[in-house]
Amino acid sequence: MALLLLRTMAGTIGTALARRVWAAHGHRRRYRSPMMARSGGHLDLPYCLVGNAFRTRLQSLSGRAAVSIDIMFVSEPTNEVIMHAGLLRPILGVLGLTQVRHVTPVRRGAATGLVGRVYRQVEHDFGVLAPPIALHAGAPPALAAAWVMLREIMLVPGTLSRAQKEAIAAEVSRQNRCPYCVTVHETVVRRLGPPATGPAPAGADPEAVAMSLVMNYLNRMVNVFLREVPLPPHVPTRALRPVMRVLGTDMLAAATRRHPVGASLDLLPDADLPDDLAWSAAAPTAAPALARAAAAIEAGGRRALPDPARETVLRALSGWHGEPMGISRRWTDDLVTDLPATARPTARLALLVALASFQVDTALIVECRAAGADDQTLLELSSWSAMIAARRKASLITIGSRQ
Repeated sequence: MALLLLRTMAGTIGTALARRVWAAHGHRRRYRSPMMARSGGHLDLPYCLVGNAFRTRLQSLSGRAAVSIDIMFVSEPTNEVIMHAGLLRPILGVLGLTQVRHVTPVRRGAATGLVGRVYRQVEHDFGVLAPPIALHAGAPPALAAAWVMLREIMLVPGTLSRAQKEAIAAEVSRQNRCPYCVTVHETVVRRLGPPATGPAPAGADPEAVAMSLVMNYLNRMVNVFLREVPLPPHVPTRALRPVMRVLGTDMLAAATRRHPVGASLDLLPDADLPDDLAWSAAAPTAAPALARAAAAIEAGGRRALPDPARETVLRALSGWHGEPMGISRRWTDDLVTDLPATARPTARLALLVALASFQVDTALIVECRAAGADDQTLLELSSWSAMIAARRKASLITIGSRQ
């Protein structure tokens, strides 16, 4: 059999994790770490079964202490993974936010107001606190917008089955070169089984177009703000299989629940449907979500980017028909030349998010921060740019279907 020893030392994350893990698993062993021995404390933690081994160290999201998590595996006689989901699930809930890069995520225990409401809905309806949604938490309206779109279009029953929607999500993610989303949605497709009628062509059904729009948006945000695989930093890729097994199980369990239409809409104010999204009026579950999300994201874009920079992005998108931009980023230099020097880094980021999100790197984020961009600005400008590009792609699909 395989043996897992989970050891946590110090910090509020370790204590909360210990309580949840202990409650989730019947038997336990007492572990007393050197740090806790000095303070006279201890943690009661269980052993469970798993295969392979890794060690990771993360900084407490409260910023007060570090937490060491050692996962030590002895696998006999094979490398098969035997993971108790009730133990791994709370661990993944804590570690999921460590996948976020470039901005500081809002930890679950500190999520209040709109962020807290969204977090609770995501965990209940989606099965896990999905990092592609949680990464937005530094800009609460964008967080709510991302969740409202995903819930009302992917989770709420409509003309397409969940399997068809997941197949669309996987295919769009492949087109956008988003390995994180490909891994997640291909896992769900395999667990659900292939759609009975195959994935719906995006131009054949407004709900399929809406699903494509959601993924075109999320792929861009994920490419910028998450790692390439759904694992915490420094965790080897061989741990991906047990992690995805548990995530897939949780997501499938949530998929079987009833998801009432419109339950997330009150997270955002009512809004009119923009003209370029008029096609969604034929999808009654999608149109209200897209209208509210578009309005919230547009307001964030106006806060984050000056009008000249926004106009630069809009001009670039008006002549774009979905073609790849190539491996060089030099095309952005010509487009931002006429902007003030201080506005160029964020304008360049907005252009790349829209047209080549996989090319955004740490150096560009550093340039944006040097120009005065904080977490909220980075998230709001990226969200606006991703949404504008996703809306453009949806318009191209609907135009193509009419020809």
